[in-house]
Amino acid sequence: MSIQRFLAVMLMAACPVANVLAQETAPTDKSQTAKQDGNSKSDDDGLTLVGTIGASVTSQWSSGVYNSSPFSLFGYANMIFGYKDLSVPVYFNYTNVASMGVFKDPKTAFGLPTYIYGATPMYRKWKGHLGYSNISFNPYVFKGMQFLGAGLEYNARFGHFAVFGGWLNLETQVNPKSAIQNYSDSLMGLNVKSSKLPQFKRNVVGANLGTGNKRNYLELSFIKVKDDLGSLGDSVEYKGKKWHRDSLVKAKENLVVGLAMQMYFGTRFYIFGNAAASIFTADQLSREVDLHSILDGVDTRTDKILSVIDKAKPIYVLRSSTSANLAGDAGFGIVTKPYRGKFSYRRIDQGYTSLGTTLAAQNLQNISATGNLRLFKGHSILSYTAYGQRDNLSKKQKYTNQIAVGNFHWVNRIDDFSLLLAYNGIKQDQFDGTLVVNDTMRVNQLTQSFMAQPSYSFGDDNTSTVNLNYSLVQSVNRNELMPGLNDSKTVNYGVGYNYGWGRLHNMVGLTIDYAISNSSYSDYNSLTFGAQYSGTIYATTLSKLSLAAKAAYGYVSVKEMGDASKIYSPMEVWYGYEKAAYQVVDVTDHVNLSLTIRYQHCTGHLAALTTSLCNFSNREVIGTDVSTTMTLKVVASYSYSFGRHLFNRD
Repeated sequence: MSIQRFLAVMLMAACPVANVLAQETAPTDKSQTAKQDGNSKSDDDGLTLVGTIGASVTSQWSSGVYNSSPFSLFGYANMIFGYKDLSVPVYFNYTNVASMGVFKDPKTAFGLPTYIYGATPMYRKWKGHLGYSNISFNPYVFKGMQFLGAGLEYNARFGHFAVFGGWLNLETQVNPKSAIQNYSDSLMGLNVKSSKLPQFKRNVVGANLGTGNKRNYLELSFIKVKDDLGSLGDSVEYKGKKWHRDSLVKAKENLVVGLAMQMYFGTRFYIFGNAAASIFTADQLSREVDLHSILDGVDTRTDKILSVIDKAKPIYVLRSSTSANLAGDAGFGIVTKPYRGKFSYRRIDQGYTSLGTTLAAQNLQNISATGNLRLFKGHSILSYTAYGQRDNLSKKQKYTNQIAVGNFHWVNRIDDFSLLLAYNGIKQDQFDGTLVVNDTMRVNQLTQSFMAQPSYSFGDDNTSTVNLNYSLVQSVNRNELMPGLNDSKTVNYGVGYNYGWGRLHNMVGLTIDYAISNSSYSDYNSLTFGAQYSGTIYATTLSKLSLAAKAAYGYVSVKEMGDASKIYSPMEVWYGYEKAAYQVVDVTDHVNLSLTIRYQHCTGHLAALTTSLCNFSNREVIGTDVSTTMTLKVVASYSYSFGRHLFNRD
């Protein structure tokens, strides 16, 4: 993209008035347009720089418990250097904020500053990775994880490969700040006493080799992950105390090899599959397994296997805490103009672990089906997801759990009228495992939800939109021996109205929501009123000033009642003991106000100031407990988007 085009796009996005003027003066002669494009080609021959830099500061004050940092700073820089076919995106993020649990001390619950930086240079079919980055492999091998290091990818028409190395984790740093920094942070409530376990530096190396294209491919990938024992000393700090390292954390090691494939038959049908084998060691200090003492001399084939294992020791050492497991999926898909669907089966062995993924599920198998159907030239779209899962493949769990999920969405648009219908159902069941399930406490729960949202818009220059909302959520315990336990039902009714006017897209809106819920433990009802405004209050061909304001008031009445033994001691119900009745009524109300002012200039400057105020009151009607919490938050942000010619060949 030439620098003139980049600035033109920025101008259109930033200034609605300029957008209108540009449309009115746009060239209509195709030859003139082509001439302009030809003249701009030379602009791409030089070294260019485009990007955005910015920062935001957040300050919060609360009369009650803080739910985020009292003071936080976020800064970023995203830039792209370009020269002919070479493009080098560079990025940097700084964050000094962390949320925390509501019961933690705000003086000790926040994390250390976080820096994210890196570059991904690209030249034709090559792509590099420097700093913090990510590469996606087989979903059971390496996916969804960020590494710090270096990598290289090559994507050709009929093949590709990738290789990378670095660290998945850095070793725990015990308060690396200076005394002045610690004192300054203590004044702002940012002192850190780590409540998380120490961690080793985690080294990683991986590679991926594939043949084919995006539609038809065969791909082999692997990663090797190993914690660095020398990255932590024998003594570590945890919750302000000194601990022996090996009593808190174990150094892990992992080798994963995976295979992925996809093949189309024609243009409408394809099959796919992913498989992986993992060797995982839970403790590098556990005893090494001596296979020679067990298998030596059994037969010639066994001796050859032992020889291979000996040669592989520099790569991986088998220990008493080492396990090997498999994971994979397979399925098929259908692609047509009105319908797209996918059907798959997945199985994950107990103990399967890949330190290169966020996958936590194991010891299960499931089947799933997803798809969407377009009808009446896209005016009606039906999508669905069906999912069934059962665990305890190893037969070693205490109980076997089964879940079935069905989800359907139907979106209809006819001129100014739209209708959304949605259904979601979840069925949970429990069966025997190594133990026999108590029939009285057996899980047999069905949860269903239904939602309908009709909407209608009318008007030409000034547009009005009326929308309605109805939702029902119901959970039923279908265990006949304990009817009514954990049953609940919630119904929500809502209505909204929006009115928009002018070329600068001013809009006001009003909403009202009312909800009723009841269960075996409590009843509640809530009423919420909301109002909002957004639009441009001042605009020229170069700049604009916009405003967004929201206000909401909510009222909730909760009546807790029933049998305390149902909550605290289910066995009392089983033996028919006398029930302890109770009744508590709580009334809460809250007010939320927010105001955002944004100033945007076509030269790339953008500044915003957001102020929000929340007041939450809780009072027990029968008792005398009254509590009020007020929270004020101010966020100031600024960014600058730019495009520059750093060097022209001419």
